[in-house]
Amino acid sequence: MLDLLKYFQEDKNTYSALQIVLYKFDEQQSAHFIQDVLVPFRDAFISDEKIVHMIAKYNDTRPNIIKEHIPSVPNVMSGDFGEILSYYIAQCFFANDANVAPMKWRYKDDPDKASPKTDIVLCYIQDESNPSSNDKLYSIEVKTHATPPGSESSIHKAVCDADKDRTSRLAETIPYLLKRMKDTEESPDIYKKVERFKDPYSNPYLKSHNAVAVVDSSDLQKHIDNIPQGILQQYQGIDIYCIPIAHLKDIYSSIYANMPLQS
Repeated sequence: MLDLLKYFQEDKNTYSALQIVLYKFDEQQSAHFIQDVLVPFRDAFISDEKIVHMIAKYNDTRPNIIKEHIPSVPNVMSGDFGEILSYYIAQCFFANDANVAPMKWRYKDDPDKASPKTDIVLCYIQDESNPSSNDKLYSIEVKTHATPPGSESSIHKAVCDADKDRTSRLAETIPYLLKRMKDTEESPDIYKKVERFKDPYSNPYLKSHNAVAVVDSSDLQKHIDNIPQGILQQYQGIDIYCIPIAHLKDIYSSIYANMPLQS
């Protein structure tokens, strides 16, 4: 798994009054970060094994196959970047016990469309052979904003959508993932593990609902200031995280540009 501990520092103090945890990016390490994430980010879209198979079957090139599986539409590039970064951040920090981690972006019909349902689902299974009430399902809603936010707050929007996950959308997501695993023949190794979370009534388990905003660090205070006063208190039980990154658009643009050539 990608180790992001050398690039991000957890900060629980700066916005503790709002119960927002920051993951501060070391911008001095930007170049190293870009190189370090190329393979893990590409892997989120398409596995190395599948690339090798497609090269042999279709006599195609590796860069071309990768390009066909990553987004080219700007808003989807931004959204997928934020989701994949949050997928790895979660496993390093607040969901580090997760041992089942579907790569939802591999299941998309169209790389230039956002993946539907809950953005990220991670699972902890105590015993693969026996469902346990200690098993845990993480839902993570991500909003990415690389430009000045105007009057909106991506933090607020992420929390509102995390509440939708909590009340209805997460229940739709597990069947969606299972169907897409079958349709794409991706992730057969974790199908049964994800299926364990299909029926929380017959097999109860723990749930953790989370909201993540990925924003340009120069706009962080605007996102904080634009949170409607008192609104976060309405969403108790949702954990809130923010990942501020300097020159966010330049960083994810560089990752997408280099992914087909170097991963």
